[in-house]
Amino acid sequence: ELGLFERAETLLSTALERLREMDGVYEAVYTSACGDLYFEWGKHDVARTWYAESARVFQGALLGSRHAAIATAAAAALEAHDGDRVRASQLLDSARRLASRSPNRVVEAAIALHGASVELLAADGPARLAAVQRWDAELAECADAKTPRGRVVTTSFEARFSLRIARRALARARAEEAPRVLRVQRAGRWFEVGGARVDLGRRGALRRILVALANHPGGGIKQTELALAGWPGER
Repeated sequence: ELGLFERAETLLSTALERLREMDGVYEAVYTSACGDLYFEWGKHDVARTWYAESARVFQGALLGSRHAAIATAAAAALEAHDGDRVRASQLLDSARRLASRSPNRVVEAAIALHGASVELLAADGPARLAAVQRWDAELAECADAKTPRGRVVTTSFEARFSLRIARRALARARAEEAPRVLRVQRAGRWFEVGGARVDLGRRGALRRILVALANHPGGGIKQTELALAGWPGER
């Protein structure tokens, strides 16, 4: 959580050496924690290997469906971040089925937040914009320990991880959506595309043409009308 990934790598490696001799369930839990570490570290191929190993160990354990559900949901978020929407959706469905075996608020919160990553990165066009607007508010609520959802998320290591990953997905979705949004100052003195502002304060003709175009967002303005808007009174 502090971003000290190399130190975390050393500690998890030591923990796994000891857990392999003791308990299959907790070996799987901390194997999935390795997946989380490399996911957040940005080493996605390594993370994918650890999540696969976690799933293998969980299959050999008699218990642990709650932890397996969270690990599977995290793997789904990883695939969403890497652009494999189909695989992400399949893993998320598997996580929800695992979670249904033993309902738990922390597990539900973690899976919902990893589901947010999948939704934000899999949606296109208006659906993505709607997802960005919805999750912007919901992630803020999850981060607030004073709210019911926030109390669940902020007290769980796994849920806090899923929140950080969901925030990363939200930022990426917002950035990818931003170039499609055009903001025009009412008098045409500037416009913004993707957060980058262009100043037209001293460009009278272009400013007037921009305002004319902005007032006809669906098109339908003639070339002669644009010329009159840019250079009124001239021939």
